[in-house]
Amino acid sequence: MKKIIYLFNIVLICGLYSCEKLPGSIYGVVVESSNTEPLAGLGVELYRIGEEHNSLLLKTVTFDDGHFEFTDLEPEEYLIKVIAEGYDEASTQYYVIVEEGRQARVDMQVILKYTYMTVVTNTPQVNDKDRVVQLSMTVTWWSDGWGNKNESPLERGFRYAAHNQPISMGTVVKLPSKSSSIELQNLDGGTYYVVAYAINEHGIAFGEMKQFTLSDNPIITTLEPSNISYTTASYSARIDYLGSAQITERGFVYSSTFQNPTIDDSPSFTTRKIVSGTSTEFSVNVSDLIKNNIYYVRAYLTTTKGRYYGETKSFKATPFQLPTFTFGGSLYYVSPDQGEATWNDAKSICSNLVYADYADWYLPDKGELNVMYEQKSSIGGFSSTYYWSSTENSSGYAWRQYFGNGGQYENYYNKSSTYRVRCVRREN
Repeated sequence: MKKIIYLFNIVLICGLYSCEKLPGSIYGVVVESSNTEPLAGLGVELYRIGEEHNSLLLKTVTFDDGHFEFTDLEPEEYLIKVIAEGYDEASTQYYVIVEEGRQARVDMQVILKYTYMTVVTNTPQVNDKDRVVQLSMTVTWWSDGWGNKNESPLERGFRYAAHNQPISMGTVVKLPSKSSSIELQNLDGGTYYVVAYAINEHGIAFGEMKQFTLSDNPIITTLEPSNISYTTASYSARIDYLGSAQITERGFVYSSTFQNPTIDDSPSFTTRKIVSGTSTEFSVNVSDLIKNNIYYVRAYLTTTKGRYYGETKSFKATPFQLPTFTFGGSLYYVSPDQGEATWNDAKSICSNLVYADYADWYLPDKGELNVMYEQKSSIGGFSSTYYWSSTENSSGYAWRQYFGNGGQYENYYNKSSTYRVRCVRREN
C-alpha cells in the first residue's frame, strides 16, 4: 500500500513539474584491427545528430589503454569520430544510442588504409656527447596491379614526441626528397618516442614505434691549454649542455701527478681553481707551474644534479713557441706586434716588455731589422708598413724600414712619427 502511494506521489509531482531525465554516458576502447593493440593519444569527437547536419558537442583523447569516455549526456543518438590519420574513414565512425541513466559501450577496431607500402622505423642512434640523434627509415612499395595510383612515396619523414603517442601528437620532421635519414639536434634530455611514416596517393603508412633516451646530464668540454710558458698557462672550457641542472661551482683541476685529477684529490698533488659566474665559456690563468713538468688539466662543473668533468688535456711547461731568425751566428726571438709608437716610446716598450718569461727584450737595430725583413715570411705577423729600428741617424731622426711587398725600402725619419714595433731578444 505504501509503495502504491509513493508511486502515485511521483506521478503527481512529475505531472505538476517537468521531471529531468537521468543523464547517460559513453565508454569506448579504440584498437587497431590488425593486432588489437590499444591506440593511445587519438582524438575522439562526439557529434549530436541533426536533420540537416551533425554538430560537434565534445572532444577528448584516448588514454594509454586506448579507452575514452563521455559523461553527463542527454539520452539520444550520437555520432563518434576517431581522428586517426591513415585509417579507413568508415572504421573511425560509430553511431551509438545513449539510454537514460545507462552507459553505452563502444569498442572500435580501426582499419589501416592499404597503401601498398611497408615502412620500417630503424633503431635511433644516440650521441649524448654531441647531443645528436640519427633517425633513419626503410620504405618498400609495390604495384596495386591496376596502375590507377602512384604507389611510390610522395613524402616521408618521422614523428617524435616526449610521450608515447607520436602518431597523432608528435613533432613532424619531413625528409628531403629520396633521403632516408635525418639528425635531430638540440633536444632536451629525456625519453622520446619516434615513428617513421610515408605518404603516397593511397594514404599514409607508419612503421613501428621506437624509443630512445637522451641524457639530461650536463656536458662540459676542456679546451686546449694556451699561452704556455715555463710557469704560466691559460685554461679554457665550454659548457655544451646544462639541461635542467643549475651550476653551484665551476672551475679547473690540474696536477703533474694524477692523469685524471679530481677536486677530491689531495691538495698536495692537485690544484683546484674556481671560476665565478655561469656563462657557457670560462677560463683562468695560472702561474704556479714548474719548468718542464707535464701537467694534466680538466674542467669541472658542480651542479644541483652532481659533479661532471670534461676530458683531460695534457701539456708541458715549456717556453712560448716564439718565431726566430738567425743573424751573425746568433739566434733571435721575435715578440708579437706591439702596435704603433714614436721612436722613444718604441724603445721604452721593448725595454719594459716581459713576455714568455723573458724580460731582456729590446728594439732591433738597423741590421737586425733588415734581417727580420729578409726572413719576414718565416717569422710572420708583419704588416705592409714601416717598422722602427733603434739606430739613430741624428738627434731627431732614426732609421725605419718598409715591410710591404715590392722590395726593401729603408730611410731615416723624424723620431716623433709613429710606426710599428716588433721587439727582439738575442739568445746567444
